[in-house]
Amino acid sequence: MAQIQIEPGNPSGNLGRIAAACGRLRSLGADWVLFPECSDTGWGDDSCLEHADVVPGGRFYSALRHLAMEHHLFLTCGLTRRSGRDIFNSAVTIDAHGNLLHLHDKIHELDFVHHLYAQGGSLATFATPFGRAGVMICADGFAGGSTISTALGYMGVDFILSPCAWAVPPDHDNRHSPYGKLWEDSYGAAAVKFGIFIAGVSGTGVIRSGEWRDHRCIGCSMLTGPAGEVIYKAPYGGDSEDISVHRLRIVRRTARGTQWDEDGNRGL
Repeated sequence: MAQIQIEPGNPSGNLGRIAAACGRLRSLGADWVLFPECSDTGWGDDSCLEHADVVPGGRFYSALRHLAMEHHLFLTCGLTRRSGRDIFNSAVTIDAHGNLLHLHDKIHELDFVHHLYAQGGSLATFATPFGRAGVMICADGFAGGSTISTALGYMGVDFILSPCAWAVPPDHDNRHSPYGKLWEDSYGAAAVKFGIFIAGVSGTGVIRSGEWRDHRCIGCSMLTGPAGEVIYKAPYGGDSEDISVHRLRIVRRTARGTQWDEDGNRGL
């Protein structure tokens, strides 16, 4: 999990931090790295109108692909994607050989950035050597009744990866209002229902434009386990970068479809 600073409007600087995180995590034995939402331009930043590029292809995507191959890592990373006249808040998953395994466009986006980002229209899972994976992006995770994470659960995932940009107002006091309950509740509901892991990684730094101008992205990246428990929570703060490695013990499904609701369990 790579909780790093994402500087609005500075894709090259953000790539430098992504590259450094890849090197550190690979040296710690990581096989897969999860990065924040909109790691190229910063979430909600209008610089995406200039920098968003095509996937596959495009400078930022191509640099991620090179890093995946150089460090022999799977990468899941948020970025902005251009498709015709539309820009999507997307996440790519690239394997250690540079193959694009999965592309997800955010579905459940906050209303005041709809002028920047088009709406995603599909949801899918994909097989990997580590288990079946799914991806959602930030607010996808609290769609009513954990709808999107629950759908991924029914589609057979073993774990869900979620690039995020968790932000608070400039005057937020974490001592009096600790950040994270929304995610603990949302992730926990789907995790315990399906016995899966859910990882959300947020960037850090200040939002510089739009309705949330001067809000701070504050980290607090979280890994939730199959019993709905918080296995790990990264530090809070606008400059609280954090690199962590976690080993997940996947428990395979014993049922699917209607049997899942009837059995409601997994076997080793």
